[in-house]
Amino acid sequence: MFSAVPPKALIHKCPTEVIEENSVTFNCSATGNPPPKIAWITSREVVVEDSAYVVSAINRSQGGPYECTAWNGIGSNSTANCEVDVLCK
Repeated sequence: MFSAVPPKALIHKCPTEVIEENSVTFNCSATGNPPPKIAWITSREVVVEDSAYVVSAINRSQGGPYECTAWNGIGSNSTANCEVDVLCK
């Protein structure tokens, strides 16, 4: 028997302070049934539909809020937030 469970997003890695031009990795997972899809969103745009998002050389304009959103068609989407401060090199 199928038991529908709404999605729940959980951020595993949120680098809150990073040095400009460094590589940054964000990691998120989600629970739910059916298994949720995951996307990383910044500046109201989807940047990647995956549990991991890598910025190879972050710059100051890329600082700010990042959201991991999970959805599976059951209930509402689930969002976990991450705030990144990019420090001058």
